[in-house]
Amino acid sequence: MRLNVRPGGDVPGSVTTLGEIEAIAAERNYYRDSVALLRVRLYRRGARPTARLEELQRCLASAEQRLRAARAEPRLARRR
Repeated sequence: MRLNVRPGGDVPGSVTTLGEIEAIAAERNYYRDSVALLRVRLYRRGARPTARLEELQRCLASAEQRLRAARAEPRLARRR
């Protein structure tokens, strides 16, 4: 589980920087692309979904949830 941390401290906070949101969005895009690519490979082979695909789908869902939560939080205007 990831906690948002205020700059300069190690106390969990509810403030998210734009850079953190961009990083989470990039992670979400990576998992979305990985899932799509693996689905195509499996479809071409006529194979059934694998444990790797299921793992990537869980990671994608987690990243999407974190991105929604980060976008809903107040933001710091500056980037880190």
